[in-house]
Amino acid sequence: MMKANLNRKTIFGAVSLIVISQFFLTTETLGQTTAGNALQFDGSNDFAFVADNASLDITGAVTLETWVQLSSREPVRDQLAVGKRYAYYIYSEASAYGGSGNWKGSAWAPGHTDTFGTTNLAAGQWYHLAMTFDGETMKVFVNGQKENELSNVSSISTSDYNLSFGMEQSNGEYALDGFLDEVRLWDIARSEQQIAADYNKILDPTTAGLVGYWNFDEEDGQTIYDITGNGNNGLLGATDAIGLDDPTRVVSTAPVPEPATMSLLAIGSIALIRKRK
Repeated sequence: MMKANLNRKTIFGAVSLIVISQFFLTTETLGQTTAGNALQFDGSNDFAFVADNASLDITGAVTLETWVQLSSREPVRDQLAVGKRYAYYIYSEASAYGGSGNWKGSAWAPGHTDTFGTTNLAAGQWYHLAMTFDGETMKVFVNGQKENELSNVSSISTSDYNLSFGMEQSNGEYALDGFLDEVRLWDIARSEQQIAADYNKILDPTTAGLVGYWNFDEEDGQTIYDITGNGNNGLLGATDAIGLDDPTRVVSTAPVPEPATMSLLAIGSIALIRKRK
């Protein structure tokens, strides 16, 4: 937007001073302002995975977080969001099997440690789910707020299984009927303040402690890229060929993040001196 003002003044009786002032106000959008793509899982056999490697074998402090939306809430089966079998994971537990019907974060320590959130996930609504473990205490969060914690948890077990998204790859169980976006894995226990501050933001993928960050924003292809640069890239489905077990990329409606804007104001003036005849 531009606004111009013209002012004329007569000085010394013989010279006119003409001043033209211009004001410019612009607004620019900074960085990514939408959540890009998400993965949609069919609740039957869709999954994605990152192959097991040493960087995923986190036995001490860990944070796992994701945005998830369930398309249905079947009371007869669990639904996996993301996790590494016998290590750490986030999923929604079926109430028919004696569970709460709520979501839970889990660390596979001696005795299989689970910590349930208190939110019963409703179908058709996005939630940010997170679990942290600092070597002793496990905490679970929904939409940035801590909902439960459990102390005196042993170290997480080392697991030879892959990191799975949307279904447990090793046994074909816990298929997710819904959507995932913005999955992040850390080898630190993020604080309650950090979870609350960053759950609805797109983060710098070079942030210290990130082991993997998958935003599913690829245009096409079978690869899901770890945008940290750590090389923890994965695949849609079982192979690098298109298959019936591939989840589908869709435009994400996850509420992340708020648009970042910058306003610029520029002021300029032009002075003209005209001698009166």
